[in-house]
Amino acid sequence: MLADFDSDGKTDYVVLGVDGNNQAAHWIKTSVGDSIALPTQNVIISSYGDYDRDGDLDLMLATDTLGIVVYENTVVKNLAPRMDNDLMSVLIFKRLFMTWNDALDDHTNPLSLTYDLHLLHSGKEIINGEFDLQKGLRQTFRYGNLTTNNFYLMKKSGGVDDFSFHIEAIDNSLYAREISVLVGGVGNASTGRACNPKLSYQNVTVCNDKPVIVTVAQPVLWFSFERGFMGKSSSIKVPAVSDTVFSVQTPIKCDGTISIYVILRTHTDTVRLKQNFTNCENTSLTFTVASEWKNVIWKDQQGSSKGSGNSLVYTISKDEKITGIGSNSNGCFIKQAENIKLSKPTLVLDGTDYRMMNGSSVILGASGAETYSWQPSTGLDNASSSHPIASPEQTTAYTLTGYDSLGCSTQAKVLVEVFNSAFVPNLFSPNNDGKNDELKIYGLSGAHDFRFSVYNREGSTVYESTDWMNVNWDGTKNGMQQPSGLYYWKVEGSFANGQPLKLNEKTKGSVLLVR
Repeated sequence: MLADFDSDGKTDYVVLGVDGNNQAAHWIKTSVGDSIALPTQNVIISSYGDYDRDGDLDLMLATDTLGIVVYENTVVKNLAPRMDNDLMSVLIFKRLFMTWNDALDDHTNPLSLTYDLHLLHSGKEIINGEFDLQKGLRQTFRYGNLTTNNFYLMKKSGGVDDFSFHIEAIDNSLYAREISVLVGGVGNASTGRACNPKLSYQNVTVCNDKPVIVTVAQPVLWFSFERGFMGKSSSIKVPAVSDTVFSVQTPIKCDGTISIYVILRTHTDTVRLKQNFTNCENTSLTFTVASEWKNVIWKDQQGSSKGSGNSLVYTISKDEKITGIGSNSNGCFIKQAENIKLSKPTLVLDGTDYRMMNGSSVILGASGAETYSWQPSTGLDNASSSHPIASPEQTTAYTLTGYDSLGCSTQAKVLVEVFNSAFVPNLFSPNNDGKNDELKIYGLSGAHDFRFSVYNREGSTVYESTDWMNVNWDGTKNGMQQPSGLYYWKVEGSFANGQPLKLNEKTKGSVLLVR
């Protein structure tokens, strides 16, 4: 057995057995070379422990005569190691990492202190420390289950808050009485001070077998998901395989940073990444590549340069594909494509120019958007409807804004002309939906020698009426539907006062037939 039997902080060793001459041997040899002979007669078991709880190892002998003898160690007063209670528990991807500062002791060198970990998850023991959780007294006289490591790294299952751990430092006399506790994972210490460091991430892409060398300003502790603890230094050489490596400052700094390096080994020399963006016109997007990539050039689909560097600010004006090309120091190239989709509703209007008599109304119509907003709202029954009823008292130009599901918008103009005398609409839609199916004259109260004619583009008459009370063209000629398009009208006659008859303040005009 190896331990500090004389409490001088250095390791001694004890032998119980037989020598080369088959003679019973039982003695302690101290670190300075002194030997202390111990009883051998009838001894079948020797056990060392702090039986009187004063910090020193005592000796208990059991004999074949059913006797038990305890030898009390009264050499030196030995104090328990002291922990500073700065504990750290952080989640790095799917690993739970715990660490703490080195303890101090009155006899044992801090580098020789061992640590005992008691770890629970959801109240169940994952690792059982060999000490009393209430008083810190050792239940067995052994070195700590983590040896001299002041850290622990494990694969995690469950939430961070489901974990709690207790740490006890043990000196070379196997003595300890002080426990540091961190309960509930990150940032919730029931005893001591919990450290919440910043986590910084950096990608390292490797395309050949050349090891990756990572260098920092000062010596730190290095850990690997695949290899565990990798030592303390300011530079580390990592094999060219996929892994996660991180460094921790020592002593622990609660406001410090844990630097995490995600190493990705690829089987090709080019890493191809693609991102899709859908957003509104004139929206600015920022494209970025990781800091490991150098000499990055951004180009559009036509090969024109759009900028350089690890980020690019781009304003959307159309559907586009922007590609960033660069390389790193590990023999790799990157080709990152940013696929841009312009989101913009396509407004379809039932009409852009309406005519109506003062005191009447028309139904405005639009489609192609998720929501609508008409401005001004004057004269509208519902300014957020796709088909509001318009009853303005005077000619009004409305601006319609349509929004899609992303909130992107487009606009259109609609004019509602209000007349105080006779007029004919400039649009009708003979589709049998009960709305605006016939071309009619509005506001006419009488006429002499009346004639109303409609012509197609070729100049052929498609409709004619001499009855001012009965103008109702349904878009047909001789029972045949006429095609959608622009038609021309002409009115003849006079009002009762002898003034020439006019519609829309004119004797000629046009009308759009829409099916």
